[in-house]
Amino acid sequence: KQWYQRRVHGIQLTLDVGNFKLILDGTTDFVKKYSMLNAMINETDYYISFQLDETPEDKWVVEGTGNIFQPVSVYAEFMKDISTGTLTVMFAEERVAFLRAKDILISEEQIKATLDYTLNIAGFADKRSNKL
Repeated sequence: KQWYQRRVHGIQLTLDVGNFKLILDGTTDFVKKYSMLNAMINETDYYISFQLDETPEDKWVVEGTGNIFQPVSVYAEFMKDISTGTLTVMFAEERVAFLRAKDILISEEQIKATLDYTLNIAGFADKRSNKL
């Protein structure tokens, strides 16, 4: 079978160099629209998983949860026609990023969109609206 005809894909990688040890284990299930990545770095576990769902409003919804030093969650919605979308990232129960893309136009000649975002990461805060 071709790689795109298979339902589940996985990767496993182990790297052991001196005092550094890395183990990666990832799986994607195209039928269940699910993906996960586990990493162990020097015996500390990190993980994140994502689930993609459809809604009756013709939207895609992506929810992600995990632990990367602290609990992390991701929530995104976007229209199936790719005209609008939002993304929120939470880290240690605080919102660190919010993005809203709207008025998206993708053609052979041009790509246009308006991107509104708010970032608050490790003391760096920014809020903007940009036309692309």
